[in-house]
Amino acid sequence: RTDKSLVCSMHRLVHQWIGDRLPKSYCAEMALLAADVIARSVSTRSKIASAKDYAHLQALLVHLVTIIVHLKQNNLMHQLSPSALQRMASCRVFRNGGKPADAETLLRLAVSLVKNDNPREVERYMDIMFTLAAVLSDSYKVGEAESILRHILEWQEQYWGTDHPSTSHTRRNLALTLYQLGQYRAAKQIQVQVVAWSKWHHGMDHPDTYYVIGELAITLRVLGEYG
Repeated sequence: RTDKSLVCSMHRLVHQWIGDRLPKSYCAEMALLAADVIARSVSTRSKIASAKDYAHLQALLVHLVTIIVHLKQNNLMHQLSPSALQRMASCRVFRNGGKPADAETLLRLAVSLVKNDNPREVERYMDIMFTLAAVLSDSYKVGEAESILRHILEWQEQYWGTDHPSTSHTRRNLALTLYQLGQYRAAKQIQVQVVAWSKWHHGMDHPDTYYVIGELAITLRVLGEYG
């Protein structure tokens, strides 16, 4: 530990030595606890704020990989909560760590653990599915991502309404997915709606409005609508 960074570290040989001498049941219990602590330390923000945040997440990735291997060997992955699995698989850790396939596995397990027997659980299910769609896009499984996003959008429009911010966010991601699939006219149609929504709710000078206008402009360029 140093006073400057306040970071504690342990040599991996010492770590291995301790693990080899502790009871297996205790190691399994601690692995579940460690996974939960690490998952809680993952930010839910969509963007990494600084180089310090990125370094922190890269350090988490090393620990997560080791813990997941241990949990899989002991058939304990199903004892993690869906929210913990979702955080572990989020873009801030596994996708930026270059492991979208691992993230997909964690998210599919999380989906299987959610019980859709009440509205709150259904909402959690949709949130996990949204993250899964993003990971699938990163893995070039864009067709499946589109199908998931359309399902989420249909649910959001029914229960939250077409004017809800989350509904618009899903609509924006669906448009980007359609662009990846080469369905530019379908993407344009949705992006026009997203731009109109952002102008109305955020104003013309809001950063998000500029982002969605830029996305629409790229689509228009591909379609040859230069004017």
